[in-house]
Amino acid sequence: MSALKLVVGIIYLLVCVGIILLVMLQESKSEGVGAIMGGGDTFFGKGKTNTKEGFLNKLTVVLSIFFVVVAVVFGVMLKKGL
Repeated sequence: MSALKLVVGIIYLLVCVGIILLVMLQESKSEGVGAIMGGGDTFFGKGKTNTKEGFLNKLTVVLSIFFVVVAVVFGVMLKKGL
């Protein structure tokens, strides 16, 4: 196994663990049946962008995108035999 594969594999593993931890840190968003009928807060109602929850949501999205990019790079590397 080349050093490049090893480095990309370690980065991939760290991103996976990071996503798992971030999802576990987030609060549950299930509001039950009341959310279906409009009983819950709307998307724009609370403005959670400056809170801890908003930061965790944004970080989860960024890590998820990075996860996909690293997975594609890792797949191309394995296919080409690098």
